[in-house]
Amino acid sequence: MIYITKKLITCILSVINLIFFNNFNALCDDTPVLPEVLVTSQRSGRFINSRGTESLVLTRDEITALQAGTIPELLSLIASIDVRERGTPGSQADISIRGSSSEGVLILVNGIEVRDPQTGHFTMDIPADLSRVEKIEVLRGGGSTMYGSRATGGVINIITGDSDRGVNGSVSVGSFGSTGTSAGLSYSRGSSDMSVNVKRGISDGYKRGTDYESTEADIMGSYRSDTVKIGWNMGILDKRFGAEGFYSLYPSFEKTLTLLGGISFQQTINSRNLVRIRAGARGHGDDFLLDRDNPEDYRNTHYNSSFVYSGEYLTYPTNIYSAIVGFETERTGIMSGSLDVRSDRNNAMYGELTADASKAQVSVSLRYDSGFRDEHCFTQGVGISVPVTFSTRFRLRAEKSFRSPTYTELYYNSPANRGNPDLRSEYSRSVEAGLDHTGERISYGMVLFARESSDVIDWIRWEGETEWKAENHGKINTPGIEMNARVSMTETWIFRVSGMVLNQSVERRQGVESKYILNSAARSITGAVTGILPLKTNCSFTVRYEERLHGDSRIPVTVSCTRPFGNFTPVITVRNLLNDRYDVFPGLPAPGRWYTFRLEYNR
Repeated sequence: MIYITKKLITCILSVINLIFFNNFNALCDDTPVLPEVLVTSQRSGRFINSRGTESLVLTRDEITALQAGTIPELLSLIASIDVRERGTPGSQADISIRGSSSEGVLILVNGIEVRDPQTGHFTMDIPADLSRVEKIEVLRGGGSTMYGSRATGGVINIITGDSDRGVNGSVSVGSFGSTGTSAGLSYSRGSSDMSVNVKRGISDGYKRGTDYESTEADIMGSYRSDTVKIGWNMGILDKRFGAEGFYSLYPSFEKTLTLLGGISFQQTINSRNLVRIRAGARGHGDDFLLDRDNPEDYRNTHYNSSFVYSGEYLTYPTNIYSAIVGFETERTGIMSGSLDVRSDRNNAMYGELTADASKAQVSVSLRYDSGFRDEHCFTQGVGISVPVTFSTRFRLRAEKSFRSPTYTELYYNSPANRGNPDLRSEYSRSVEAGLDHTGERISYGMVLFARESSDVIDWIRWEGETEWKAENHGKINTPGIEMNARVSMTETWIFRVSGMVLNQSVERRQGVESKYILNSAARSITGAVTGILPLKTNCSFTVRYEERLHGDSRIPVTVSCTRPFGNFTPVITVRNLLNDRYDVFPGLPAPGRWYTFRLEYNR
């Protein structure tokens, strides 16, 4: 079966290569480039759902039913998303999609990029608690033609909102000395609303060197009229955590501080024309001790920042054609004890033309980037969606993607890790073909995908070495198949399942140990059953089976139950119910069974 699937994907990729990518190398300078992107859709006011892409939307109702405690925990219920949390939950999380690196997944908050030019390990440092999230949009597969270099694996758009009116708060206690508190206040008047939220969490950690402490605050608001929509948000996240085994076997300690803000303006000109303007900023500080018991041995401090501005014009000149034309400017910089003082700027122009004809929908997207590391390149994407029956559609998508090295990959040096200033940008070609069915009680989909990546950036070490080094791999081919289904068993009980199988063929693999990209989740299956028991008790049962390309398998199970009593709602959660033992990264074990009791108040 796997052999047939790989052959089918290879045939599709070959055809696309002939008609679409034949002049790929001629389009770029000698050095392949990194794009940087921003775009939009009518669903969220930012997220593009280009024809032929594999997209998923988790609504507020689904988020509530699944009862996940954090954004990474919620995303881990999607089989194609590989979530690897270091240490005590909340400390740090790497997100990859369909075998990409964590740097190959672009995170958006309310449609504005969350970029960390230092490293992809910090992209999930977001001052936005899951209780404040209205929905999450996930684009699985490449998205660089509209979003830029960090979208080689996919895009995740986290949309915050004022879902809880009035006063709300919570207190929690759990295993390993874990405690938490939160409080929020929301206000709405006429066409405007505003909310503020604060949160604090502490844990002794599940093992030595994994203690954790965090403080978070955010404020957001919006204004709406018949023709104007304005949204804004600001937040701060302060974390301190034991990082023993995170990057090496040293008993490390880390402190991070994240500042995030954004504003978006949308003006409806008429029924066929729309203008959007966005601006966002993110600052991230990192204070790292290699050995917390001997802080004078090695200490690294970094502070990086990114500023992004964009504008776009959407038009629907006819009932058949629609178009998006936009520009983006991004400035990034870092001040670091080991990475020096550096800054870069990238300018981009992009566009997408969509045509709906004879029930088929076709889109073509183009992007030009000029800036980072003096790289210049065009990227293109093409997609098609065709109805098979009234409720079933076939889709096909192909595009090119780019990613440039981060500052850490280029310049970082420590006794355990060494960067490489000669790294080349990695680039890839991707194709996917899928079939989606949407029914009243049963919805399902299947997609075949393949990505051919060159000069892939990863941290590796050769047999017998102890130091990790940033290097370019020659070429990696990643074919796979993904399936998902949602079944409404009764009015109150819903069953969700998703699965993914992928493979990798790697040049120069012999004798190399990979820290990230070469050890993706090769097989993963997720399942979730949610519903209401007697006495109005809401229950969620979730499980994820995962088997990595090189390493052990794992099957963490989570059970959560909640029942409202007036304004109060107790929530009992058991994570890793079976106390499964496995390593998140080589030498870094995952937490065992973890109990949490939380009492929520809403008025």
